[in-house]
Amino acid sequence: MLRSILLATAGGPGGIRAADWISAHLASDQTTVHVMVLESLSDEYEAVGMATSFPATSTDTEQRVRRDVDEILHHTLRHLTGFGAVKTGAIIGGQPVEELLAAVRHIQPDLLVWGRRGLTRWESVFLGNISSKTATQSPVPFLVIPNAQRR
Repeated sequence: MLRSILLATAGGPGGIRAADWISAHLASDQTTVHVMVLESLSDEYEAVGMATSFPATSTDTEQRVRRDVDEILHHTLRHLTGFGAVKTGAIIGGQPVEELLAAVRHIQPDLLVWGRRGLTRWESVFLGNISSKTATQSPVPFLVIPNAQRR
């Protein structure tokens, strides 16, 4: 039985699918789920339509990021059922792979779960693939949930 799961999400459909999947397959009142939201402070994903541009001032940016993180947590938590406890956190800015690995070392989950964003191969090459980079360095088992069911 898993005592602790770390669910990493950037708030897209892949993160929701991952929350649904772990609820359906791994839920236990003995398991704690840690939901970690990864929120970018740049418009690096805008080129492929994955984010909107940020406001001009740092105060506006901070407020928008807080709202985004709260919204992502709200939607994700609605999909997590059957667990003993759910804890939340956020990684804002920085290098997402390094920050996520630091969270893994701190939380020490039995399993790290990530929902795929569903980027095309070229988008992954251009933007990088956080789940692949994290998986190669993760000290704990890693599960990537596809963003759509295969037929």
